[in-house]
Amino acid sequence: MQINPQTSLNGHNGPAKVTVSPHAAKPRQTVFLDDLPASNWRSFLHHLKVAQVVGTSLLRLITIIWIGATFLGLVGAFGGVWIGVLLLLALIAFYVQFFIQRRADFVRFAAQTSSQPTPAILPVQDKVAIYVTGECSVEGKRRRFSCLPGFYRTFATREHALLCQVRDRRIFGIASWDSAEVGLWYVFFHPATIRKIEIGNLFYSKQAMSTVAIHYLATVKVNKNGEAEKTAVQTVFVSTLDPSELERIVADLLVDAPKQEAAGVENR
Repeated sequence: MQINPQTSLNGHNGPAKVTVSPHAAKPRQTVFLDDLPASNWRSFLHHLKVAQVVGTSLLRLITIIWIGATFLGLVGAFGGVWIGVLLLLALIAFYVQFFIQRRADFVRFAAQTSSQPTPAILPVQDKVAIYVTGECSVEGKRRRFSCLPGFYRTFATREHALLCQVRDRRIFGIASWDSAEVGLWYVFFHPATIRKIEIGNLFYSKQAMSTVAIHYLATVKVNKNGEAEKTAVQTVFVSTLDPSELERIVADLLVDAPKQEAAGVENR
């Protein structure tokens, strides 16, 4: 959905005719979803990236040990030199795969064609439990996350918000999450900043999740006065375990997208 919002005659961005979400009476989820486990190659590499042992990256420790074993192998310390060569090639292959996956935030998104829900305002008091993949920020700090538990909500001003949480938890039984990232993180965007919406599935762990990819214009640099100095289109993936919950989110996003269709979405 290419979005170039225009002011309508009734004085707001969005279609003149929308419905109130039929789920308004549904009990609101107030507990963050569980963190997804390292159940396949992508999620395993992601957990390696964020895991720390006594303040040191677990990935760095493994790499140091791997390099040491490779060196000993190359000098014939435990068998033929071919063992060192194999370890070196394996290390190179590992890091090639790691950088490829890190560039994609350790996920794969597959856009699909689906029916377009009727635009419906999500009540301001409602929150939809989600997983967020993309750049989040707090107090001037920015970090990229993969399948971070959070909530989707929309304020009365129609500003959309993704409220996320990094828990202090154990990883692989010997490590913990990077302490510098533990806490709450956020994504905020107004309807006018949305440039494209895609519906599909996100692959991170074993289970594919229904997902909406939101491409929006974000401030990536501010001047000393706190004013936007540089903007760029960023993508955030919002995933749910329940497809009907994703439909609520998409319906809410479509309220402010008059006369336009989401990519990968068909009219009913």
